Amino acid sequence: MLCKAIEAHGGWLFKHTGDGVCAAFSSPKSAVDAAVAAQRALELPVRMGIATGEAELREGDYFGAVLNRAATTGPCAQSDIRTGTPSSPAKPTP
Repeated sequence: MLCKAIEAHGGWLFKHTGDGVCAAFSSPKSAVDAAVAAQRALELPVRMGIATGEAELREGDYFGAVLNRAATTGPCAQSDIRTGTPSSPAKPTP
């Protein structure tokens, strides 16, 4: 389901990270649309991180600070995409 949502919104899945994936999109809107579609298809809350910026493509993988930002936003994400109602922001844990 996740791969279908990524591909349907013009994304390119470039890495599996254990229980997650990394994908690149041509626009932030495409990334958000794919995340919303995936949440709705999965029918369960899944945390997803999205960040914008430049990344360097090397040998089929992306590198750069933007990937670090995306990786750290996922654990902070809390919302109910199915209803579109944001919940309270996550509080970082020490």
